Amino acid sequence: MRRADQDGGALIGEYVTARLAATAAALVGPAHARHYAERQAFLRFVTRRRPDLGPALERVLSAIAALPARISPAEAIRHVDDLENILDELTHDT
Repeated sequence: MRRADQDGGALIGEYVTARLAATAAALVGPAHARHYAERQAFLRFVTRRRPDLGPALERVLSAIAALPARISPAEAIRHVDDLENILDELTHDT
């Protein structure tokens, strides 16, 4: 996909799936991670745990889901950065 300049939809979608699974495992442990790794379950979990981050995460996930197959690498990185900022804030919650 990368060589075909297809940084959108599928490539970032796979990245999101992996990052949600890893974050879920870090937050709730491996026994419950599979359940919370699913996008809607993760979004509900975040909204309960951090109501201030829920709407932002929903916006980022919706924007990523709506990406076309072909986007520039800079735009792809912007979406990844938006997601990573939210996940970092969630995992480093004190």
